Amino acid sequence: MLLGTVAALSAVLELQGWSFRLALVAVAGVGLMVGMWWVYFLLPAGDILHFHRNRSFGFGYGHFPVFGAIAAVGAGLHVAALYLEHEAHISATAVMWTITIPVVVYFVSTTVLSGRLLGWSASHLITTGLKIAVALAAVALAAAGVAIEWCVAVVALAPATGVIVTELLSSRPQGPRR
Repeated sequence: MLLGTVAALSAVLELQGWSFRLALVAVAGVGLMVGMWWVYFLLPAGDILHFHRNRSFGFGYGHFPVFGAIAAVGAGLHVAALYLEHEAHISATAVMWTITIPVVVYFVSTTVLSGRLLGWSASHLITTGLKIAVALAAVALAAAGVAIEWCVAVVALAPATGVIVTELLSSRPQGPRR
């Protein structure tokens, strides 16, 4: 994902030079990548799989949609760079769908992996719903005419929203889980 983003932005940079719009898309793309990485590593998979080896097959093959979504996010960011370069002849809303759909698939996939390993919890499902809502807000903003760079920045906030909520919930004392 990072390689695709850098390649796409390098092409735009070569043609147009640095601009605020390009810099914001670059920072948002890297922020999205780091946020997705953080969301993935919130799951203590190694410890759980050590004690529940029978879950490893599903966990391993469950990564296909995760990896596919990561690659597709990179392609979506490439489309955003092409849009900034005036090479993508689609609407800003369509550009945001190319980023948002794989981000949503990523959130759903990591939630399923987590739920299968840790068990399902209402707080985890609500956090995933919140992340998806933030990502979909970026598409709504694009449809409302907000500049694409700001829409990409909003979708980059989606994983950060989930990380912040998860960290706040984990800092509270928890009772025994039934």
